[in-house]
Parts: sequence; C-alpha cells; structure tokens
Amino acid sequence: DDLHHWNGVRWLLQLIQHSPQNPEFVVKFQPSGGKTVAKTCINEARWQRMMADGEHIRCACRHIKRFLGPASHLAMPITTETGDQHLWTTWSKCMIRQQHTPTSAERDHLPEIPVGSAFPMTAKTIL
Repeated sequence: DDLHHWNGVRWLLQLIQHSPQNPEFVVKFQPSGGKTVAKTCINEARWQRMMADGEHIRCACRHIKRFLGPASHLAMPITTETGDQHLWTTWSKCMIRQQHTPTSAERDHLPEIPVGSAFPMTAKTIL
C-alpha cells in the first residue's frame, strides 16, 4: 500500500517538474488510519471466492497465530480438499473478550466489556 502512495507522489512531482507554469504544491503525509472492518470483510469475501474457485493460496497460518496471540485457541484446524492442514477463525470469535485480555493493550480501552461478551464494532471500526 505504501508503494502505491509513493507512486502517486512520484507522478505528482513529475507533473510539477514538467509544468510550464511551475505550480506550487504542498504535499502532506499522515499515518494510515488502518483498515476498517468493512474493508477487511470485503477482502475476506475475495479470499473466499478464490478458495471456492480452487485457486492456490499461500499459507497464512502464521499470520493468524500472530494476530490471535494468547487467544490462539480460537484458531481451528481445517483440512482442505487437497489434504493441506490450515488454521481459520471467525470475526465473531475474535471479538469476544477472553479471560487473558487484560494483557492485550488493544482491548484494555473497553474495560466495561465483561469476559465472554462481544466488543462493539461497526463497519467503520478501525482494526
């Protein structure tokens, strides 16, 4: 994603350099706001289509384990049609407060959510 932004900056700089009027521009950089739940779900639908179409997909089990951290028990093993073993989970399982959550800085912002209850989120929630 950063490469995409840098390509845009390069394009803009070339436009400025080749402009006969020498326009003045200010380019501001700001940190990414992260992915929203909606964008993540759209991406998930794309992955599900690829799986259904039988496309070869590189294993990402290590990313699931890293994402879940101490809650890795939420990852469930699955055997694909080709016999490969992989992990998967669901958003609904990930959004339930676990007993170990006090060690998780991301979830300590909502201490009023009891263990076993779901964290509130909308499509615009930043992950």
